[in-house]
Amino acid sequence: MSGFFSFLSALWPSKLNTKAKILSWRYAVAVSLMLLFFSMGFAYAFSLGFIPGFAGFAMAEGQQQVSSQIANLQRDTLADRLLKMRERQCRAIKEQNTSAMGFAASSMQELRGQYRSVAGENWETPDCEELI
Repeated sequence: MSGFFSFLSALWPSKLNTKAKILSWRYAVAVSLMLLFFSMGFAYAFSLGFIPGFAGFAMAEGQQQVSSQIANLQRDTLADRLLKMRERQCRAIKEQNTSAMGFAASSMQELRGQYRSVAGENWETPDCEELI
């Protein structure tokens, strides 16, 4: 314990020093504290990605997880929309409604392109017998 207190006593200037040395010591402490404050602020900003051009290492794993969840949600939503549009197309084929068939075909073509860009693969079109 006495070693710890001797370390603390080294932080305070001796009472025998001159006023100029005490003033220079105070400036050194003030500059050190300011540097510590700004370096900690920079480290915080850098780690959380507040500095432009850096993603931040503290949130990088969370960002990857969220972006993969968003991609999965987009893929599932598009697959659901494609399935519903295929059901409409099958009903239109069954009813021989040409305008509905054309609308469903063009909508499915657009949705297939979106699905291919999100999922990186083509959507497997189910047969009408499976749906109706």
